[in-house]
Amino acid sequence: MFLVFEKEVLSMSDDIKELDLYFLPKHKKRMNEEIESYKKKMNINYGLELYEITDETTKYYISAYSEKQARYIATNNFIEVDKVRKIHEDVMMSLNNVDLTVSNLLKGANTSVVGKFNYDNYKLGVD
Repeated sequence: MFLVFEKEVLSMSDDIKELDLYFLPKHKKRMNEEIESYKKKMNINYGLELYEITDETTKYYISAYSEKQARYIATNNFIEVDKVRKIHEDVMMSLNNVDLTVSNLLKGANTSVVGKFNYDNYKLGVD
């Protein structure tokens, strides 16, 4: 997609061998940088993401590859889904009293319910 639509140096009808030039070791660093920039521009993500699933009393955090998968995991764990939002990878979260960015939290993780926050246990202005 990057070479065809963004850079317009190849077409979809070109032979696959045309890609060999771009996979040469001397181009690896630059191609990785270019593709990462393109993925951000196009909002493309192939890795796990963190989703916040909200019901009446609780926020659940689920690692999944898509919102659809996050909803499926929630339903399979008997979680009622009222709202879903994706948590940005740079957001700081606390897990077991350790502060981490979402991207660090998801390193090595599998698809699962990562944690939850219950509104009933939270009080503002605790003395």
